[in-house]
Amino acid sequence: MINLKKKTSAMVMSVVLTIMMVVTLTPAALLAETENVSAATVSAPKVTSGGTTWDCVYFGSYPQTEIVSEASQCGTYGNSYWGLSSDYEVDSGLYEKLQNASYDSNGDTAVDGVKYRRIKQSDVTYGTSGSSNHYNWSDSTTYHYFRYDKIKWRVLETSGGYAFLLADKALDAQRYNTAKASVTWEQSTIRSWLNGYGKTSNIYGTDYTQKNFINSAFSSSEQSAIRTAEVINDNSIQFGTAGGNDTQDKVFLLAESDVWNTDKAVSHGFSKAYNDYDKARRSYSTTYAKAMGTYSRTDYVYAGNCYWWLRSPGYNNSSETFIMYGGSVNTTGFSVNNFEVGVRPALYLNLSSQVWSNAGTVSSEVKITSQTDTQKELRKPVVKKLSKSYVKVFWNSIPGERGYEIARSKCSSEKFNVVKRVSCKYKSTIIKTPRNVKYYYKIRAYKTVSGKRVYGPWSSVVSYTLR
Repeated sequence: MINLKKKTSAMVMSVVLTIMMVVTLTPAALLAETENVSAATVSAPKVTSGGTTWDCVYFGSYPQTEIVSEASQCGTYGNSYWGLSSDYEVDSGLYEKLQNASYDSNGDTAVDGVKYRRIKQSDVTYGTSGSSNHYNWSDSTTYHYFRYDKIKWRVLETSGGYAFLLADKALDAQRYNTAKASVTWEQSTIRSWLNGYGKTSNIYGTDYTQKNFINSAFSSSEQSAIRTAEVINDNSIQFGTAGGNDTQDKVFLLAESDVWNTDKAVSHGFSKAYNDYDKARRSYSTTYAKAMGTYSRTDYVYAGNCYWWLRSPGYNNSSETFIMYGGSVNTTGFSVNNFEVGVRPALYLNLSSQVWSNAGTVSSEVKITSQTDTQKELRKPVVKKLSKSYVKVFWNSIPGERGYEIARSKCSSEKFNVVKRVSCKYKSTIIKTPRNVKYYYKIRAYKTVSGKRVYGPWSSVVSYTLR
């Protein structure tokens, strides 16, 4: 006869021993295995004759997309060189909520669980109107509202369970230093702004503990996943200008050696020559960065490209190196108080943390399409009766588009709903329609860029009543 009691006791003891072994192994073996799995999800840039491809991650959030009640309120609207309909979202209901919301000292609020920032012209680094190279501020008193979106980062390298990240786009426009002066990275106001340092950390004694980048972009748990880096501040490669003391920072700007002249720069996916018009070094900027003052180029080849700061000194300590719109490195530099240069932060992210997600890849060969390229406005559609229950909508096609969206409303100026999305091979479509109801129709084209649908502007509106 089997002794069930003894057998049960033996089984329990076996389970206990197994659990103890697992617990004992966890710190040394299982956690290391977890880190390796996480680190394997992203890798260093891939450089081929066709360009550079970077793995990307989402980490943190920052104001980016503008919220408007009508498209013309956005400061990029109507810019035929680089304005995109993806710069903004039209939502009159949300816009009204944002107008009536309460804001903190940073201009931030939350509506329906989503974070937003409001700014007016006096809040920005450089605000102007009528310039084809800049966001158009139509007046100085109206607030503009921007949604916090996930920040997309390019992975420049991985090592020791960390990823070295560079923001995919310029996220803001800030002076390297608030006034022209002889200054190094250690003393600069942009270093204090990026990291939220107090007044003793920069030469002007400005306190950035309340208004800064790091606290806007990252929660406390996200900040704990950022390594405090040893930031090496070498002298200027060409001119020998002193780089100043090395620092320890969580957030910083890239150095010259990160983007040219070194094998490290090549491993990051960049050209070794400073004067190459390197596509890998070119950058776009977010709508918020444009509103803050970032310069956008208007040439067809470089449309929408911006300048972005490096932390290395230029010809002297009152000038700072930066990347040109064409991708070359300006080693002489802009004055440190220049107001239209974009900020692409860099940092080291702990890949074993649970605060980031994969964001696919991005290539140096992808060019964002502007409205002057293929995202053009269509002529207003033509609507005709097809039967007692259907109308047929016709439009002019635009070469290079992916497809078209037709929207309809009972009002000529609002509450349009997309009722049909069709392929680019069609120039007409059939829509079921109630009789004796006056509808207003409009159409826009779209294409896919880097996996994201980019829209052209809406056409003029046409009305039609099916009898």
